[in-house]
Parts: sequence; C-alpha cells; structure tokens
Amino acid sequence: MRVCALLTWAVTATALGNGGLDMSSVVGEGSEMEVEPQATTLDDSGKVISVVFFHRHGDRSPATIMPSDSRNNAKWFDGPGMLSPRGMRQMETLGRKFRRRYLLGKPYRVLPSSNYHQGSYKVRSTDVDRTIQSALSFIKGFFPDGTGPTGGLSNVTQVVPVRTMPSALDSVLLAFEEYVCPRIIEIHSKVRQSDLWKEMEKEQAEFLKRLAQLSGYSKLSLEEIGKIADPLNCDKAHNYTWPDGFTEQDFDKAVKLLNWKYEQFIDSSNELRRLVGGNMIAQVIARFQRANNSTVTVPEIPTGDFPYLYDGTMQNDVRISHFSAHDTTLISLLSGLGLYDNRVPKYGSSIVFELVEKDETVFVRTFYNYGVQNVFTQTLDICGQKGKPLCELDTFVQFYSHTVIKDYAHACKKKGVSAHSTDMKTVFLIILVLLGCMLFLSKIVSRPSRHDAVDDELVNLKPGIQNL
Repeated sequence: MRVCALLTWAVTATALGNGGLDMSSVVGEGSEMEVEPQATTLDDSGKVISVVFFHRHGDRSPATIMPSDSRNNAKWFDGPGMLSPRGMRQMETLGRKFRRRYLLGKPYRVLPSSNYHQGSYKVRSTDVDRTIQSALSFIKGFFPDGTGPTGGLSNVTQVVPVRTMPSALDSVLLAFEEYVCPRIIEIHSKVRQSDLWKEMEKEQAEFLKRLAQLSGYSKLSLEEIGKIADPLNCDKAHNYTWPDGFTEQDFDKAVKLLNWKYEQFIDSSNELRRLVGGNMIAQVIARFQRANNSTVTVPEIPTGDFPYLYDGTMQNDVRISHFSAHDTTLISLLSGLGLYDNRVPKYGSSIVFELVEKDETVFVRTFYNYGVQNVFTQTLDICGQKGKPLCELDTFVQFYSHTVIKDYAHACKKKGVSAHSTDMKTVFLIILVLLGCMLFLSKIVSRPSRHDAVDDELVNLKPGIQNL
C-alpha cells in the first residue's frame, strides 16, 4: 500500500514537472480553469419526496496570510477567511439552480409551492461567518425577492432562519475536527508517525524549505501545506500577483500535497471514515425514513453525549434539509460513503441526496456537484452499484448502516489509556487528597496565636477578592 501510494505521487510529481497537470484534481477554489465533470443523461422520471444536501461555502479570502505578502489584509475584504462578493454571487446562483429543480417543477415540486414554508425547509450551518453568509446567499436565490410575505420587508424579501451551534458540539458538520472527536487526535498522530508520512515528508523536505523561505515562515511542515496552497489559490482566483518567487509549479505541487494530506487525515482507515462521515449519513437516513414513514431496521441514530445531533431541523414535515459547511465536511461525507476521489471540493460544491418515488418503490439518488457550474449532471455510484444512480431506500439503509456509529461519544474517546492505567490514576489522586488533608490538619494543630491567624486570613483573602 505504501509503495503504491508513493508510486502514485512519483507519477504525479513527474507530470507536474513536465507541465502535464490534470486540472480536475486541483483544489481550484474559485478558479475558472478547472474541468467540470461531463454531463450525463439522467432519468428524471418519478417524484422527489425529500432532499438533503450539504454544500461548501462560496469563494472567500485566504484563511491565513503569508508573512511575505506585503499587502497582507489590505487587498482582502473584511480580513482572512471571509466570504467574498464573488462567493455571495456563487451561492445565490446555486440557490437559483436548486429553486428551478425543486420548487418550479423543472422537473420537481418538493414543497407545496415555490414560496417558503416554515415547516418544510430547514437550514443548518456551522458556526462560522462564511458558511452562515453562504447559506443566506443561497436562500436569496432559492427564495428571491418577491416571494416573501405581503406587508413584510421591502422588495417582498423572504427571511429564513439559519440554525447553528457551538463548533465544539457540532458532531455532524465538524466531526473531522480533533476538538470535536478526541479519538481523531490519536488517529492523526498515528498517521504522522507512519512510514508513508515520514517518507513523504523526507522526500518533500527541500520543497517545503523553499516554500517556507518564499512565504516568510521560519519553518513549514507537510501538515501545514495549506498555509501555502490556500493563499496562492485565492490570489490566483482574484487575479492578484503572488509574492516574489512563487511559480505555477510551486502552486501545482502544493495543491497535490494538500490533496494527499486530506486523503491521509480523513480517508485513511475505516474507523476514520465512520467517525468523520457517519453522523452525516445518519442524518440522511433519519430524515428519509421520516419522510417515507419507513420502518426499516437501522442502528439507533447516535446521540450519546451529543444531543445537538438533533438540532431543531428534524421535524417530520421537513422536505428539504440544507446544510452549509466546508470542503472538509464534503470530503468527510464522501469518505463515509467510500467515494472520496482525492479532490478538494471547489467553492459552492454540493452533495445532494434525493428520495425518489418511482414505480411504487422508493429510491435514493445522490449527486456530487463539483462547483456551481453544470449542477445535477454527475451522480454518485452509491450502495456499491456501478452505473446505477438509483438505490432502493431499504438497500441504502442496510448498505450504510455499518457507517453509522451507535455510541458516537464512546467511539470518540481516546483509546490510549487502558482501564488499568485509569485505576492507577484514581489511586494516585486519592493518595494526593489524603496527603493534602494530612497537611491541612498539621497546619491547624500548629496554628499560632489568634491575632496572627486573623491577620493571615485577611491577607489571604485579598487576592481572592481581586480575582472576583
């Protein structure tokens, strides 16, 4: 496996050096250069009962600014990591395309009408400005001016609530984050210690050193390659000049390394795939079963210590569930489905699950819209069925039930501490408490005069009062 992976990288590096880059594998966040998937002829017959979709936010400023970039934040709107005006337009465009497909009867009408219905459409975002703004921009296209209530806002604008939650509790859209799932810390540590990672880091040492010098960082590790690929890509998308010394070859190679890093950190083991993608698949299953009043047996949807998995958008009458998140969210979902293709999703990319009723049978159909152009042209081969876009709901549930983690809280606990070592820690803490009590009693026995004791107590109170 290691040899194959390195051989794949060697072939890629050779292609980069020869100018033979396959642009379809580039991050391309906002870039117009990428090759879109070829359109396929789809069977749109049947009736769509329910839709669940996850999208990446729109075009943004770089998450970090390289120290060598003398312009720093001056060239960017609102600072790093913020949705750009272009990103707002991208998401509004995406919303219009979804409106055409699901609200205007071209070809489906999932909601009772083309206007907003509070109980039928629910939106959830990560607790990040750019994803919340992306959701609002999408809504502007999904329910354009003129569709709102009469007597409300000017332009008859429709206002739609967007729910969010603290990032540390978001075990659905941010399950890949180490601070959400501590077990991932151990898995990532194991990845960094693997022969494959060490060999790649050694192989790319000179390149990383060059990037560090050009960017102004004192040192740059393989794990930090995004600090180079991201700002270069954002500059490229907005026609800004790169800091001195950077070349197209540097950019292409940095992007390839970033893709490789994501593969290792999100898609390198079955356990990792379940941890990062299982809760999203559970959301899809639960919502489709409710929409279809299904009685299919499936492992209990995980809650454990994460009650926020049910985030206020799981009512029975919801027909369209909308999640606004990140590239790593989509990668995690693709990984959970076993379909990650080693490409970082472009801005505005989306994964769409449709519950389709056809010939008295209910199916699931899944689209991967790579960017905001040519949407609904590329279906995913779910349920392990090559070339078959429709998978019966029962089959979908059974096929992916192994990905759903019943006790997510337990699965996310660190496993490096054994029960024996935990018992020893408990004994050690008890000993410390007993020693503390003995020390306290000894001080009481040896306490000086009453006057001195009161003075000491007053002095010892002062810091506490200041801390209040």
